[in-house]
Amino acid sequence: MAGLLLAGAAFLAEPPVAAGQDSPSAAGEIRIRTARFWRPEGRTLIEGLVGTPVRAVPAPVDVSLVVRDADRNVLHRERWVDSTAVRVAGIGRSLADAETASPISVAVAEGHYTILAMVRQGDWTDSAVVRVEGFTEQPLISDVLLSSRIRPLADGERPSTAEIRKGRYAIERAVQPKILPSDPFVAYYLELYGGQGVATQEVEFAVVRASGGEPLVRISRNIPVGEHGSSEAARLPLQGLPPGEYRFMVTAKAGNRVERREAVFEMGDLSDLPAPAVTVTANATESGVYERYFSPAVLSDTVVAAVVEAMTIATPGQAVPGSSRTLLPEAQRRMLARYWSRFADPNPATQQHELIEEYIHRVQFVAREYFERDIGRPGSRTDRGRIYLKFGPPDARQLLPMEGRKAIEVWKYTRQRNLKYAFLDETGFGNFNLVYTNDPNELSLPDWEDRVQDAEAVRLIMSF
Repeated sequence: MAGLLLAGAAFLAEPPVAAGQDSPSAAGEIRIRTARFWRPEGRTLIEGLVGTPVRAVPAPVDVSLVVRDADRNVLHRERWVDSTAVRVAGIGRSLADAETASPISVAVAEGHYTILAMVRQGDWTDSAVVRVEGFTEQPLISDVLLSSRIRPLADGERPSTAEIRKGRYAIERAVQPKILPSDPFVAYYLELYGGQGVATQEVEFAVVRASGGEPLVRISRNIPVGEHGSSEAARLPLQGLPPGEYRFMVTAKAGNRVERREAVFEMGDLSDLPAPAVTVTANATESGVYERYFSPAVLSDTVVAAVVEAMTIATPGQAVPGSSRTLLPEAQRRMLARYWSRFADPNPATQQHELIEEYIHRVQFVAREYFERDIGRPGSRTDRGRIYLKFGPPDARQLLPMEGRKAIEVWKYTRQRNLKYAFLDETGFGNFNLVYTNDPNELSLPDWEDRVQDAEAVRLIMSF
């Protein structure tokens, strides 16, 4: 690969690379994570992130990158300034482990390489090294990219400064993603490579503790692969997974070939969530909320349990931990009163706390209208129920009958946001699943148009 030398690139003495050294370096604070993607003519595209802690005194991050081959020849040298740290300084003061993630990208041939990142931020400097290997032949799959958020890009849309682009997806930058209980899903992106008689791959996704053991989450899919390859992006639910570090493992099989890739993520807990900016008012005290809304004289144990269940999925503020489901009824009532007393009454002049009453109404509506009886799935666990809990009734709704027993239901929210959700019933039994949305916090299925199998229905969804 032709080398690139930018003026003034070497601002820091390059440390020796110790055998077996990984990122982050033993004494350093910055981290490097990389992922490999196969490219034509036997090239390996290496993309990654350099993570730098957000410091108390924000300053732009000055990054210098050096790529060497196995003989320590410098193949690539580059330098740039990332000003993200200045914009997220407030996060850095509230979260001890906040960091910026500067993207890196370099293409290499077959072989072994080291990537050295050197960082200066104000008077602070640090460095880290990671070893990478170019693919020796076309693989079945790329390495896997993990994030707490991946969203499809609209035509002509560009990713934000906090995202990287892969194909038609925007992926939130994260050296090691931290998944929060308020949105317990890990998003992944990987590429599958076709040709050589490979038309379908059997792919297994599994989550195990970083220390090892049996998979805690496991799903398998048969994924069709075009002649020129394809990409796969989706979210894997992690409800109930305890806090800690985990490995996300992907195993692909095609014929006699088997390949495995893995990446690391962290599961956070409620202490990782920023405190909601709420105000306690005179008629929103914990005891007052308990007596008016959650005492045994007002709500039965069954309804209280349903409210707690819903609040582990979607609430106006942070979700409650899944362990709340196992509390005794009285403990659940007290927990609900404590939670809701932190939210300001939207209209203190009235006797009602409209926010609480609206949420309880949503829970009861979802339980009644979206319960999927044939598979025993509670309404709050359905995609329609989850969206309804978050936003309430849609401003516009359209039902699209299709051939056979299929149907599509499309929701739009237009008053305070511009969001669209398309739910597909593929079985004809009323089990509607979210297949398409423009909500950046949700994820469309990559093959949603193939699932719909109706060009006119697709057109109506996009134009609704």
